[in-house]
Amino acid sequence: MLTYRSASFAVSFLALAAFPVTAAPREQPVTESTQTRPAGDPTVERSTVMDDVSRLQACEEIKLLKARYTRGIDTKDWGLVSDVLADDVVADFEGSATDPGTGVNFAPDATGEVIKGRENFVAIEKKSLDGIVTAHQVYAPEIELLSETTARAVWGMHDELRFPDGAPIRLFAGFGHYHETYERVDGKWKIKTLRLTRLRVDVTKP
Repeated sequence: MLTYRSASFAVSFLALAAFPVTAAPREQPVTESTQTRPAGDPTVERSTVMDDVSRLQACEEIKLLKARYTRGIDTKDWGLVSDVLADDVVADFEGSATDPGTGVNFAPDATGEVIKGRENFVAIEKKSLDGIVTAHQVYAPEIELLSETTARAVWGMHDELRFPDGAPIRLFAGFGHYHETYERVDGKWKIKTLRLTRLRVDVTKP
């Protein structure tokens, strides 16, 4: 027997069949690419410039660049040194042979000017380090990528220079930081600017 309740259910079912319900669109998860960020948020600039993999790769390339620079200096491989520098590199070694505690500059002739240009840099370093055994160690880099083609970093450093017989200094040991900027040219990172600051120097005389 068809009752009032069963008749009402049948009418409701037919109505639903005539007008099917469309499922709501599935909500997309919020990600770096879909999330709306306020203007001026620095994370927007970083995410739009390089993804995480590209940033890690750039940091590793800059670390290798610095390693090649120190190896080039210590082995007197001036071709290698030239290769890691930008054409218009600027290097500031002023005060890099000065003891911060006493103010004594142990190499005023070699650390009194700002060096400009790759060829000039190589020529000056080649002359000033002639006959000197050097050992440079760099560590704890703080690398900041500014764009896809520019970066800067601060490196902890320690170097030792052993002078030949007859020199007024036997051994020079220094501790400090390299402050550098980099640019990417034709797919390769180059040292754009370099400045050396000292925390301490130890000098041994003959």
